[in-house]
Amino acid sequence: MKKKQSPIVMIGHDEHLLATRQWVLQTRGYRVITASDASLLQTLPPQPPVGLLVLCQTLSPEERRDAESLAETRWPEIKCLTLPAEAGRAPNGLLGQLLHTMDGPAKLLSMVTELVGSSSELQGMHHP
Repeated sequence: MKKKQSPIVMIGHDEHLLATRQWVLQTRGYRVITASDASLLQTLPPQPPVGLLVLCQTLSPEERRDAESLAETRWPEIKCLTLPAEAGRAPNGLLGQLLHTMDGPAKLLSMVTELVGSSSELQGMHHP
């Protein structure tokens, strides 16, 4: 029987951005759960433990701290990744979205892989 993969939880206020980032990670085999606030963390089962908490730049510093604290209480081994703001990087509108999608997904994937390994490595992880 295949081991259940540790999910990645991504929290942020921009639904379009969350959906895009979720799609990028899921197409590479990661299991991703998105939410607009940290209260979702209390509803997730303790097993398999959440392997990574991704906090979008749309959250306030206080919301990020609260989410990290709640996640670390539930899953002591969890890793946290705060995505940096990318203001001023590209023009707004469609052109900005196109330019952002060229570099954004590769950078997101490399940060996630660096913290938790590839999706195939996650599936092979052994949790007591």
